[in-house]
Amino acid sequence: LKEISDEIEQKYKSKGFYNRQIRAMIVGIPNAGKSTFINNISKRKGTATGDKPGVTKSKQWIKVKNNIDMLDTPGILWPKIETDEQGYKLAATGAIREEILNKTDIAAFILDFMRQNYPDNLRKKYNLSEMKDIHEMMNDIGIKNGCLLKGNEIDMERVTRLIISDFRKGRMGKLTMERP
Repeated sequence: LKEISDEIEQKYKSKGFYNRQIRAMIVGIPNAGKSTFINNISKRKGTATGDKPGVTKSKQWIKVKNNIDMLDTPGILWPKIETDEQGYKLAATGAIREEILNKTDIAAFILDFMRQNYPDNLRKKYNLSEMKDIHEMMNDIGIKNGCLLKGNEIDMERVTRLIISDFRKGRMGKLTMERP
């Protein structure tokens, strides 16, 4: 920020203004880590964080360093989600509330996405020998992770939560959902 603002600071100094604050606004989709980023940069807990969208309710200025302030903002989304894929990607990352879509469908989307784009990560994470259909993969994951009900029936609710949680917490490895 200092490098970028040097030219602007020189203009202010030529007009007699000294030690102007550098102000930066942090903007992004919900649940992307804007507040966490600010807390890490400022080395203090100046803003509330959480693993769901909507934790930051209003704008808030946080003093980061001597003369650097950052504006923490609530997440923003475009007005209309055009495709189902966009909706599922946002739900998978936690950018929109998961109550909007069926959780099992979100988990199925994650498995299909991983199978198509990061098959090695998926195999390694859940020790899968074959990339079967989604329902069979969910069954294998349930068995291998002890997500069982009485009578050795698979607890699909737990499997669903496990897949979504593992994806959001980065336990499936480093990945990106979109390429430039």
